[in-house]
Amino acid sequence: RVRYLEVRAEGGDHQFDRVVFPALDESPEGIFPRLDGRRSLIRVLREMTAGAPLGSPRYQQLARQLQQQVLLTAFRGWLAEAEGANAAGADGDVPAALPAPILETMEEELRGVRIAAVVDPLAQMVEITCPADQGVAPIQVMAPAVAPRGLVFARAGSAAFAYRGGEAALTARTRSVIAALLAAFRRWETRAPAAAASWWDAGAVRLAGATLALGNGHWA
Repeated sequence: RVRYLEVRAEGGDHQFDRVVFPALDESPEGIFPRLDGRRSLIRVLREMTAGAPLGSPRYQQLARQLQQQVLLTAFRGWLAEAEGANAAGADGDVPAALPAPILETMEEELRGVRIAAVVDPLAQMVEITCPADQGVAPIQVMAPAVAPRGLVFARAGSAAFAYRGGEAALTARTRSVIAALLAAFRRWETRAPAAAASWWDAGAVRLAGATLALGNGHWA
């Protein structure tokens, strides 16, 4: 049996004046009953994915499906607020919006290495990936409040750190980069505690869904 969610403009009666989405097991009525005007859109989406472990296949699938609801509804002009829904296309100083400790670690530990920094669609995790010949596993920098305990390798006050690939991926180089990230985040928390505490709810939202590349010392 196929289940779907149909959304129409209030008062609209044209048969094609609608948007149709797959119905989600977690929330058959989608995002719409939660759009009460009191909470930001990004907060609503984070609440709706809270039951799926951050970074898991189900989390990623659910985040994409909810983001589709946001984008298509906003495209029809039926959504007043869509912050963080399409930040991947932003220009200007977007790379500089990454938290200072990530930029410092890239400069100190990974200078000259081409790196990809991928921000998840709901801005709760940044995954840093290096070329395979660097011997560094993909490293995940997560919002500490939602980081799955079983995956966390190290933790600062404003970020938790994990890596992908199991024990075999925990090379000396991976440990070194995580240690540098941990130290950089702790320094940031000392010198700029307000910025460190608020980044996941402020700066991160500007980068939701973005993929940033760094090579030869310059962002691309």
